[in-house]
Amino acid sequence: MDYLSPIGFLVVAILYTHRVSKNITETNSFYATAIWSAIALFSFCILVASFVFSALLAGIVSGFIFVASLLVTLKFRNAVTAT
Repeated sequence: MDYLSPIGFLVVAILYTHRVSKNITETNSFYATAIWSAIALFSFCILVASFVFSALLAGIVSGFIFVASLLVTLKFRNAVTAT
């Protein structure tokens, strides 16, 4: 039950990113980049904390989320120059 809120936030972020990818403007790209950068930073903090407290599975999942968030952020960072 504790993971319901972060999972809901990720679903909302994914839906927003999907909507932005259909209509890319500079403002929307900035917001999508900011959201995914925050997710990447937060998941990186969880990744470090998980390895410190040896919750290896949570650390690996957070690592995947961190890498995926970083890739999405880089995609939208370059989207402004592509339009």
